[in-house]
Amino acid sequence: MERVDPKRHLARTLVVTIAALSLAIPVTVEAARRGAEPDDRRGSNVVKVKMKDDGRLRFKPASITVDRGTKVKFVNAGNLTHTTTSDDDLWDERLAPGDKFTRRFRQVGTFEFHCTIHRAMTGTITVT
Repeated sequence: MERVDPKRHLARTLVVTIAALSLAIPVTVEAARRGAEPDDRRGSNVVKVKMKDDGRLRFKPASITVDRGTKVKFVNAGNLTHTTTSDDDLWDERLAPGDKFTRRFRQVGTFEFHCTIHRAMTGTITVT
């Protein structure tokens, strides 16, 4: 049986750990503060907005600020059907529980949206 040098084993473990961490999904402080979640294993700009209906109907987060070119993925994480509908008729998607819809925001501006089924559900995406 081969004897393992503890120092060499520790060094290998550290190298593997550092390599694994460098491949992790980048999470910016700003995204974490907003409650948004990066959602792409390759690290491209994707921010997730969940539709929730666990006692309170809402988009979570309801308001986000993203860079131009960012994709926003709407995920129906609830038990009811919801829509993500632009107030300016730019998009309108009906999502059953578990469904997803992604839209890339290429223009700077403020984009308000709502759920046509549950009018109390509203949100804002600010693109800078």
